[in-house]
Amino acid sequence: MEIFTCDIEPFDIKKPKPDRDDVHLKDVRQVMSLLACIGGREAPYDDVQVGAFLEEEKAKDYFVARTEQGEIVGVAVLAPVEDSEGRQISLEGLAVNPFHRRKGIGSGLFIETIRRARGWQYDEMVLIVSAMLRGIAERAGAKTYTAGNGVVHATVDLRAKAA
Repeated sequence: MEIFTCDIEPFDIKKPKPDRDDVHLKDVRQVMSLLACIGGREAPYDDVQVGAFLEEEKAKDYFVARTEQGEIVGVAVLAPVEDSEGRQISLEGLAVNPFHRRKGIGSGLFIETIRRARGWQYDEMVLIVSAMLRGIAERAGAKTYTAGNGVVHATVDLRAKAA
Protein backbone atom coordinates (compact mmCIF):
# COMPACT_ATOMS: atom_id res chain seq x y z
CA MET A 1 0.00 0.00 0.00
CA GLU A 2 1.32 3.43 -0.94
CA ILE A 3 1.58 5.87 1.94
CA PHE A 4 0.62 9.39 0.94
CA THR A 5 2.02 12.29 2.91
CA CYS A 6 1.48 15.97 2.57
CA ASP A 7 2.04 19.07 4.66
CA ILE A 8 -0.79 21.33 5.72
CA GLU A 9 0.28 24.93 6.09
CA PRO A 10 -1.19 28.43 6.20
CA PHE A 11 -1.22 30.09 2.79
CA ASP A 12 -1.03 33.88 2.74
CA ILE A 13 -2.73 34.88 -0.48
CA LYS A 14 -2.22 38.55 0.31
CA LYS A 15 1.57 38.90 0.52
CA PRO A 16 3.76 36.92 -1.80
CA LYS A 17 7.43 36.89 -0.99
CA PRO A 18 9.11 39.26 -3.49
CA ASP A 19 11.54 36.59 -4.68
CA ARG A 20 8.73 34.07 -5.17
CA ASP A 21 6.11 36.17 -6.99
CA ASP A 22 5.81 33.80 -10.00
CA VAL A 23 5.59 30.79 -7.69
CA HIS A 24 2.99 32.55 -5.56
CA LEU A 25 0.80 33.34 -8.58
CA LYS A 26 1.05 29.71 -9.72
CA ASP A 27 -0.05 28.65 -6.23
CA VAL A 28 -2.97 31.10 -6.27
CA ARG A 29 -4.11 29.66 -9.61
CA GLN A 30 -3.94 26.13 -8.12
CA VAL A 31 -6.04 27.28 -5.15
CA MET A 32 -8.56 28.93 -7.50
CA SER A 33 -8.81 25.76 -9.58
CA LEU A 34 -9.47 23.62 -6.51
CA LEU A 35 -12.13 26.03 -5.28
CA ALA A 36 -13.74 25.91 -8.74
CA CYS A 37 -14.73 22.34 -7.90
CA ILE A 38 -17.03 23.62 -5.16
CA GLY A 39 -17.80 27.17 -6.23
CA GLY A 40 -18.44 26.99 -9.94
CA ARG A 41 -15.62 29.30 -11.00
CA GLU A 42 -14.20 28.69 -14.43
CA ALA A 43 -10.52 27.91 -15.05
CA PRO A 44 -7.95 28.85 -16.34
CA TYR A 45 -7.58 32.30 -14.86
CA ASP A 46 -6.08 35.38 -16.45
CA ASP A 47 -4.20 38.05 -14.49
CA VAL A 48 -7.31 40.22 -14.10
CA GLN A 49 -9.30 37.34 -12.59
CA VAL A 50 -6.42 36.46 -10.25
CA GLY A 51 -6.17 40.10 -9.13
CA ALA A 52 -9.91 40.29 -8.47
CA PHE A 53 -9.77 37.01 -6.54
CA LEU A 54 -6.90 38.28 -4.37
CA GLU A 55 -8.75 41.51 -3.59
CA GLU A 56 -12.02 39.70 -2.84
CA GLU A 57 -10.43 37.04 -0.63
CA LYS A 58 -7.94 39.11 1.37
CA ALA A 59 -9.88 38.99 4.65
CA LYS A 60 -9.98 35.19 4.67
CA ASP A 61 -7.50 32.65 5.99
CA TYR A 62 -6.33 29.88 3.68
CA PHE A 63 -4.71 26.54 4.44
CA VAL A 64 -3.25 24.30 1.78
CA ALA A 65 -2.13 20.70 1.63
CA ARG A 66 1.02 20.21 -0.44
CA THR A 67 2.65 17.08 -1.74
CA GLU A 68 6.35 16.51 -1.16
CA GLN A 69 6.86 17.96 -4.66
CA GLY A 70 5.10 21.21 -3.65
CA GLU A 71 1.86 20.69 -5.60
CA ILE A 72 -1.21 22.06 -3.83
CA VAL A 73 -3.72 19.19 -3.62
CA GLY A 74 -6.15 20.57 -1.05
CA VAL A 75 -7.38 23.89 0.29
CA ALA A 76 -9.54 25.11 3.17
CA VAL A 77 -10.89 28.65 3.61
CA LEU A 78 -11.89 30.26 6.91
CA ALA A 79 -13.61 33.62 7.35
CA PRO A 80 -15.10 35.39 10.38
CA VAL A 81 -18.90 35.44 10.39
CA GLU A 82 -20.16 39.00 10.11
CA ASP A 83 -22.44 40.15 12.94
CA SER A 84 -21.24 37.36 15.26
CA GLU A 85 -19.25 39.75 17.46
CA GLY A 86 -16.11 37.77 16.68
CA ARG A 87 -17.50 34.56 18.15
CA GLN A 88 -18.13 32.54 14.97
CA ILE A 89 -15.92 31.55 12.09
CA SER A 90 -17.12 29.94 8.88
CA LEU A 91 -15.45 27.19 6.91
CA GLU A 92 -16.28 28.70 3.53
CA GLY A 93 -14.67 26.04 1.43
CA LEU A 94 -12.77 22.79 1.57
CA ALA A 95 -11.65 21.15 -1.65
CA VAL A 96 -9.30 18.30 -2.52
CA ASN A 97 -7.94 17.46 -5.96
CA PRO A 98 -10.07 14.53 -7.25
CA PHE A 99 -6.92 12.49 -7.94
CA HIS A 100 -5.90 12.81 -4.28
CA ARG A 101 -9.19 12.08 -2.53
CA ARG A 102 -9.70 9.26 -0.01
CA LYS A 103 -6.18 9.79 1.35
CA GLY A 104 -7.07 11.76 4.49
CA ILE A 105 -6.30 15.19 3.04
CA GLY A 106 -9.81 16.58 3.57
CA SER A 107 -9.89 15.28 7.14
CA GLY A 108 -6.46 16.75 7.81
CA LEU A 109 -7.49 20.15 6.47
CA PHE A 110 -10.74 20.10 8.45
CA ILE A 111 -9.01 19.20 11.70
CA GLU A 112 -6.35 21.87 11.11
CA THR A 113 -9.05 24.55 10.60
CA ILE A 114 -10.66 23.52 13.90
CA ARG A 115 -7.29 23.66 15.66
CA ARG A 116 -6.53 27.13 14.26
CA ALA A 117 -10.00 28.52 15.03
CA ARG A 118 -9.69 27.28 18.63
CA GLY A 119 -6.30 28.97 18.88
CA TRP A 120 -7.83 32.20 17.63
CA GLN A 121 -10.43 31.98 20.45
CA TYR A 122 -13.55 31.56 18.33
CA ASP A 123 -16.51 29.88 20.07
CA GLU A 124 -18.04 28.12 17.08
CA MET A 125 -17.31 27.11 13.51
CA VAL A 126 -20.22 26.98 11.08
CA LEU A 127 -20.36 25.40 7.65
CA ILE A 128 -22.58 23.99 4.96
CA VAL A 129 -21.60 20.41 4.25
CA SER A 130 -21.68 18.28 1.14
CA ALA A 131 -22.23 14.53 1.32
CA MET A 132 -18.43 14.05 1.25
CA LEU A 133 -17.72 16.57 3.99
CA ARG A 134 -20.58 15.45 6.25
CA GLY A 135 -18.79 12.27 7.34
CA ILE A 136 -15.53 14.13 7.96
CA ALA A 137 -17.35 16.81 9.97
CA GLU A 138 -19.29 14.30 12.08
CA ARG A 139 -16.15 12.24 12.82
CA ALA A 140 -14.49 15.47 14.00
CA GLY A 141 -17.36 16.16 16.41
CA ALA A 142 -19.55 18.51 14.37
CA LYS A 143 -23.28 18.54 14.96
CA THR A 144 -25.19 18.39 11.68
CA TYR A 145 -28.77 19.26 10.85
CA THR A 146 -30.79 19.53 7.66
CA ALA A 147 -32.60 22.79 6.99
CA GLY A 148 -36.08 22.88 5.50
CA ASN A 149 -34.59 23.42 2.04
CA GLY A 150 -32.56 20.21 2.30
CA VAL A 151 -29.21 21.93 2.81
CA VAL A 152 -27.09 20.25 5.50
CA HIS A 153 -25.48 22.61 8.00
CA ALA A 154 -22.91 21.80 10.66
CA THR A 155 -21.54 23.48 13.74
CA VAL A 156 -18.41 22.72 15.73
CA ASP A 157 -18.29 23.85 19.35
CA LEU A 158 -14.76 25.23 19.59
CA ARG A 159 -15.05 25.69 23.35
CA ALA A 160 -15.38 21.93 23.85
CA LYS A 161 -12.26 20.10 24.90
CA ALA A 162 -10.23 18.98 21.87
CA ALA A 163 -10.23 15.24 21.29
